Amino acid sequence: MTIIPTTTAVDIPYQQIAAFCEKHHIVRLWLFGSVLGDDFHPDSDCVARSIKRGLP
Repeated sequence: MTIIPTTTAVDIPYQQIAAFCEKHHIVRLWLFGSVLGDDFHPDSDCVARSIKRGLP
């Protein structure tokens, strides 16, 4: 899995996410929305995401 780090409002555990994606056959995971900006509030905002699954 290729990881392309990006600047986000919260720390992202890239290695844990990569392991989760491999376990569940997720080939692409995108984060978008307020988590990518300075206006993200972990207590009240959700993390918008989209996935693409591969074959098991």
